[in-house]
Amino acid sequence: YTTSVHIGGISVAGKTVIPSIENELPIGARQFNADIDLRPGKNLIVRINAKLDTLTGDLIWTFTSIDPLTNEPTTDPLAGFLDPGQKGSCLYTVTPNAGLPTGTVATNQAAIVFDFNDPINTPIWTNTIDNDKPTSNVLPLGRMQSSPSFPIYWNGTDVGSGVRDFTIYVSDNGGSFAPWLTNTSNTQATFTGAAGHSYAFYSQARDNVFNLEDAHILPDVITTLPNAVQDVTRQINITRGGFRLNRATGRFVQTVTLTNIGSSVITGPVSLVLDGLSSNAALFNKTGNTSATSPAGSPYLDVQTGNLDAGASIAVTLEFTNPSKAAISYSTRLLAGPGGR
Repeated sequence: YTTSVHIGGISVAGKTVIPSIENELPIGARQFNADIDLRPGKNLIVRINAKLDTLTGDLIWTFTSIDPLTNEPTTDPLAGFLDPGQKGSCLYTVTPNAGLPTGTVATNQAAIVFDFNDPINTPIWTNTIDNDKPTSNVLPLGRMQSSPSFPIYWNGTDVGSGVRDFTIYVSDNGGSFAPWLTNTSNTQATFTGAAGHSYAFYSQARDNVFNLEDAHILPDVITTLPNAVQDVTRQINITRGGFRLNRATGRFVQTVTLTNIGSSVITGPVSLVLDGLSSNAALFNKTGNTSATSPAGSPYLDVQTGNLDAGASIAVTLEFTNPSKAAISYSTRLLAGPGGR
């Protein structure tokens, strides 16, 4: 008819840790009461009393089978709420005292009493406190990489529950760090970058109780992929057309024809660079300015993303702003291949 579950005060390093519940009651007792109506499936009400004795640390649940007609405990030995062979359980959570060192052991045990029978003691349950964050790092890399794809290795340690997984962060050319791999249990992976780019990495570990390592202030490693861009000016015949003024836009327009006079394919992308552009003019439709190839600061226009076959030609339209309408002068350079310009 009545089932009682008694959980003794939780022992941590020989001291009692008191669980907490929301409702404040007179000193030494905090409790919860409720009636659960099992009808019509079973002609029974289960009265639940959960009580925490804050002086002893004892937590007790009592489940009593109530006859709905008398509102008293049933006298029928077969009318209990828990049928033969069925199981029940109680769940509680405990917040450990602040400042407990990693390795502190918390133990607990429950006693279950059915009606007037002797208590049934459960095995002793043990938990070990882990309040320390793990540490990790990406292993050293060479300053320069010979291939766009290269392996990254990392490891970590934790004095408590052990390392669970890692998040690996990467920064491209000094930009903000962003996750490359998230919550991975691996300790190596292959990273693929772009030619001419510099990459910085750091790791952040989690342990098995989800303590998270602090983000690293500085990267663990920095490495660079060499620029694969080539100057192919000598393999190209460049023919410039005359300038004409587009009166609708006010810009000067020029057509430049690029022909691959070599016997081999030029690997794209292909860019036309205007070195020494006269100060009175600016290339309006430029893709950008050179920074990875010398001289820096020259405007360039990407003219083809793919390869340029031997004997093939490209017609490129250049647009210039030139408020003074003075003569426009520049020298040409052709860059090809992946990487910064």
